[in-house]
This record gives sequence, C-alpha cells and structure tokens, in this order.
Amino acid sequence: MKLLYVGQENHQSQPFCFFMANLCIFKKKLVSNLTKMYFNVCSNRRFLLLFSLTLLLAAGCQKDDDFAGIDNDGDRLVRVVGYYQSKEQFVSDYIYDDQNQVIKTHFRHVTAEGTRFYTYNQTGRLSQAWTINHLPDNQTQSKTTFEYDEEGRLVEFIEYVSSDGGVTFEEPDRHRTKYYYDDTGELYRKETIFSDSVDIENSSRYTVRDIYYEWQNGNIVKEEWYNTLGVKTTTRIFAYDNKVNFRNDQSNFFVFPENLSRNNFVREITINHLDPISGVYFPSITNCTIRYQYNRSGKPASFYRSSRKEWRNELTYE
Repeated sequence: MKLLYVGQENHQSQPFCFFMANLCIFKKKLVSNLTKMYFNVCSNRRFLLLFSLTLLLAAGCQKDDDFAGIDNDGDRLVRVVGYYQSKEQFVSDYIYDDQNQVIKTHFRHVTAEGTRFYTYNQTGRLSQAWTINHLPDNQTQSKTTFEYDEEGRLVEFIEYVSSDGGVTFEEPDRHRTKYYYDDTGELYRKETIFSDSVDIENSSRYTVRDIYYEWQNGNIVKEEWYNTLGVKTTTRIFAYDNKVNFRNDQSNFFVFPENLSRNNFVREITINHLDPISGVYFPSITNCTIRYQYNRSGKPASFYRSSRKEWRNELTYE
C-alpha cells in the first residue's frame, strides 16, 4: 500500500491524494438531459461533448468561503487531517529541523501507519524520501530519489521498493518519471518510463505514459493524458481562485511541478475519451467544484469537493 501526502502526490498515481485524489461523481443527469435536447439536432458525439463542456464552463466557479476568525496562521504546514462523516480517517504530521526543512512525516490511516524521512541536496532541494509503512500483516519500505537541472527544476524521480526490510531495493514496473520544460521554463510534459518486463503493446488502454500541460497566468489550465499506444484517454480542465497556493512557500519540499500552480484550483472538468470496456471513442464528462475556507493569511484551512461533502480535510500551520 502506497500512501501519498499533500503536495507530494502526482496526478498519474493518486490512491490517496488529499487535494486531487477523490474522483468527482459522474454527472449522469446533465449528460442525459443534454443528449435528449440535442439528439435530433446533431448525432455527432463530439458536438455534444463540446456543447456540454461549454455549459459547464459557463456555469462559473462558486465563490470561496473566507474563513475569517480562524486562528490558524503560519508560514509552514504542520498537520493535515481528513474526515469522513465527521470521523477521523487519516492524519499526517510534518516535523521540521532548525533550517525549516521537513525532515520527517508521521502518518496514520485506518488501515496503516508509518513514517517518511527526507534528505536534501546542497542547494536545499529534496533529494530522497524513505518510507516505512506499518501494515496489519507486515512492514514495507520504499524510497524515491529526485534529480534536478541547473535551474533547480525537477527533471526526474525514481521509485524503489524493498521486500527485505530495506536491505535491497528493486525498481517496480513504473519506476521512473521524467519532466520536460519549454523555453519559458514551464512544464509541458511528464513521461512515465516502464521497466522492460512491461508488455506495453498489450497493456491497459488506460495505462498512462504521457501527460501534456497548458499554462495560463502561472496556473495549469489543461492536462491531456495519453496511453502507451499514444491514444488520448483523458482531458482535465481547471479554473482557479486568486489565493496563493501554499505549496509555493515550501517549494524545496513540494517539488512536483504539476502541483505548483500559482493559485488553488476551484473547478475541475474531466473528460474521459474512451469507453472503459470497449476502449473506443465514447466521451463522458465529470464536473466538480472545490470549496475552500481560508485562514487570515490566505492559506486553505479546510476544503471539500462539492460531490464528496462527506469528506473534509483540515490543514494546520505554524
């Protein structure tokens, strides 16, 4: 079991990603109504997709709730707590050294707990993360190494797993991820490198190999996902508020560039281009809104997805 933490998640693998992991519920009613209205006008599914997307974008983003009165200000994140129907589900605590670097996180979940240790390179950038997971039946260890270019941008991270208590480590099937930047310094592509044991030609149609990014005003506004066959599987479109993304204040630790947009995204539209059974073109649209409550410093103190209100996350700073 692999646990991910706020800011250390990536968009390709999100089993437990606090900001991005919970999938929005498919808006069946909306698509059904649109289909009934426009079936006699145009039977082209691509036209219906574009029309539906236009309506969703035109709906706009709901205004964030300012959390005036919350005494939860500070420069650095120290705790994240997730609740489901008011019951605590997971906790992550961040421990710092005297140089203001996160050196350890303790986490616990209803089914597991563990610790992740961090080391940094000479420029103060995160260089390695070592995780010990305590599961009900056994203990697992993994580590991730990070490489940067001369501009200090993350260009590659490699994941390793151990089955003998950390004595030796092996590379899993999807072990290496590379980042590519354009002439302006913005991320435009993320590539997953598979091991030789993976049969790419016969892999799942939803096995993502490449993600391409579009930016506007310092924010990622669109992602396009492609599988191992070069076929586009998913498009994600984002809208943002005007609050500063707290991860940028600790970018030496929150190093994944796809999580370092300038602001916090408040709306996500996901278009799945392939039918999950047949693998042929049959688009579906998911739309959800993120509702934040902010502290006096403008950092998110609480948030939930509009489609998953029973899940709530609270963040503490100092």
